[in-house]
Amino acid sequence: MVITRGRGYTEDAAVGTTTNDYVSVLALDTRGCENVKIVVKNTHGSNSLTYKILVKHADYAGGTDDEDVAATELAAGNEAVASYVQGYSKITVQVKSTSSGSHATYEIEYLIKY
Repeated sequence: MVITRGRGYTEDAAVGTTTNDYVSVLALDTRGCENVKIVVKNTHGSNSLTYKILVKHADYAGGTDDEDVAATELAAGNEAVASYVQGYSKITVQVKSTSSGSHATYEIEYLIKY
């Protein structure tokens, strides 16, 4: 984390290849965050992927109260940006192959401002 004038941010990326079922590829602890920006990139040359972004309103570790905020197909070479300013305790990104057996590669970048 980098601290500037009493403020801080965290940024990083996750990369991988989709499977036929949804897999959680990024889980962010967003308690106390001012805002979060997530960029989902389909880095594959020809296959699409499907992604979901789940948010948890409270109780980071307990229950299964994730709310599906976005479930979207992303064509090869495209990217999508999601920004959150509402206070959530956890944000999870899940990806899967849009067509069974046609796996795609992805990169997910995020920036969290505290």
